[in-house]
Amino acid sequence: MNKHTKRNLLIKLAFIIASIMQPMQIKAADIDASSRKITVVADKISLTQLFSQIEKQTDFLFFYVNADVQNIYVRVQARNKSINDVLNEALKGTGLIYKIKNRYINIYRNKNNEPERSQQTRRITGRITDENGETIVGANIIEEGTNKGTISDINGRFSMNLEDNPVIQVSFTGFAPLSINTKGKSELLIVLKENSK
Repeated sequence: MNKHTKRNLLIKLAFIIASIMQPMQIKAADIDASSRKITVVADKISLTQLFSQIEKQTDFLFFYVNADVQNIYVRVQARNKSINDVLNEALKGTGLIYKIKNRYINIYRNKNNEPERSQQTRRITGRITDENGETIVGANIIEEGTNKGTISDINGRFSMNLEDNPVIQVSFTGFAPLSINTKGKSELLIVLKENSK
């Protein structure tokens, strides 16, 4: 093997090694970038302003739907923190999540989030009788303004979850319907009066 052939082989080998190493170097750079330290201190800042500040301090670019981030203000007290730490703190409770790919940060609405109102669901239980204390079986109990409801069982008892309105409507054939405000109550004893009509 002459010098010229050896030289060509070494050059080819160098190109092969360089092409293998290049993707590895890019990935290492991405990992370093995602943990790059930034400083953002603000008592009230819009998300778009926050994203702009992060872009100025790093090589990252944000992508988001305007309607998702509009009118959302956050408090950020981040001194020399990673982008992940800043975004985790800022997006907490907003229903938004982020994904970092290369030098792009995508902001999404978290579709797996349960609506806030589901946390306000309140369970009530109760018993329905007539004026003589006899249980009423099959009385209708409906959350006012909705079609959510239940009926009383063989012991006159019921239980239901209220979401939108604390007022329930109780009705049974031959008795006057009743509206009851359940605010602050979890156990009810309901007495229906016979309908004089």
